[in-house]
Amino acid sequence: MTSVSSVYALGLRESLRGPVAEAIAATPSLREAAGLGDADVVLADLCAPDPATLETDFGTARRVLLSIPKAGEADAGTFPAQVAAREAAFASAGGDWCILRCAAFGQELAWGSRFINAGTIYAAWQPGGAPWVDVSDVVALVATLVESGDRWGAAYDVTGPEVVPVARAFGEFTALGKGPVLHVQLDEDMQRVSMTRSDYDARYAAERAGYMVWVTGERNRAVSPVLEKALGRPPRQLGDYLADAAAKLVGSR
Repeated sequence: MTSVSSVYALGLRESLRGPVAEAIAATPSLREAAGLGDADVVLADLCAPDPATLETDFGTARRVLLSIPKAGEADAGTFPAQVAAREAAFASAGGDWCILRCAAFGQELAWGSRFINAGTIYAAWQPGGAPWVDVSDVVALVATLVESGDRWGAAYDVTGPEVVPVARAFGEFTALGKGPVLHVQLDEDMQRVSMTRSDYDARYAAERAGYMVWVTGERNRAVSPVLEKALGRPPRQLGDYLADAAAKLVGSR
C-alpha cells in the first residue's frame, strides 16, 4: 500500500491556492494537512504575498520551497534578490529541504483572465513569454520527491515543455467566449501603480511587478528536463489547461 504524506501549503500566491489544493486532493500519495502540526511536508511559496508567513517554526516537517529561476543572478535590492536570500536562509536552517525554481505558472496567466478589459489584458509579462509550468505537474513532482526520499538538500529548475509567447497564450482565452484577447505590456513601474490603484498592498504590488518582468525575461526561457525525468512523461502543454483554469476563475467571480 502506498503511504500517504500530509502537505501543508504556506504563503501561496492567490492564483495558486485553489490549483494546489485541487492537485493535492487528486494525488493518491498526498493529502492536505489540517495544520502545521499535522504536516509531513510544508510546501512554502518564497514569493508569498506576506513574507511574515514564512517566519514559521516548521518543526520536523520537510520543506519544499517554491522559488523562481536564477534569483541568485539578480541585482541587489530587487525582488528576485530577496527570493534568493530566502532560499539561502531556508537552506542554512538544517533539516530536509528542497528548492523548486519554477518557471511562471500557467495558472498565473489564467488569473489574468479576471482582468480582461475591452478585450485587452494590461500586464508586465514580457512578450517573449516563458516555459509556463502547470501547478499539477509541480505537485506531482513534490509527491515524487517525498516518495523517493533521497532528493533533499538540492535545488531543481522546473519548467513546462516549451516557451510560449504571451500573445499566443492569451489566444487560449477566446475559448471563454470573449473574442480575441490582446496583451498590452506594462513596464514594471506601471504594473506596480496599476496594482496599487486596485487596492493591492504597495509592497506586494512592487514585488509582483518585479516578479512578472523577471520570470518572463530572456534569461529565464530555457526549458528544463527535470519534470520529464522525474515524472516519466512530458510536462503538460499550456494549451492543455489554460482555458479550463481561466474558465474556473471566471465562473467563480
